[in-house]
Amino acid sequence: MEEDRYAADHIHNLSKTSKPLLVRHDLEGIAALITKDQLANRAIGMWRYREFLPVRKAKNILSLGEICTPLIECRQLAARLDPAIS
Repeated sequence: MEEDRYAADHIHNLSKTSKPLLVRHDLEGIAALITKDQLANRAIGMWRYREFLPVRKAKNILSLGEICTPLIECRQLAARLDPAIS
């Protein structure tokens, strides 16, 4: 089965068949560009992970001050969903 390819330099919404697009990352290539320590030492925000995002040119990076959303443990909800947790 041949897969459709979409240029990373263009804005896309849905595929030709009106389905969401899925990204395939070259993880080995990204690993050659940046280490886990370098990633951990970057400023917190969406662009910390820029190598994983479909933006090739730094001049095209735009930020609205996004930050990382913290994960908060919800013990009561977890216990309701799975009584074995409590």
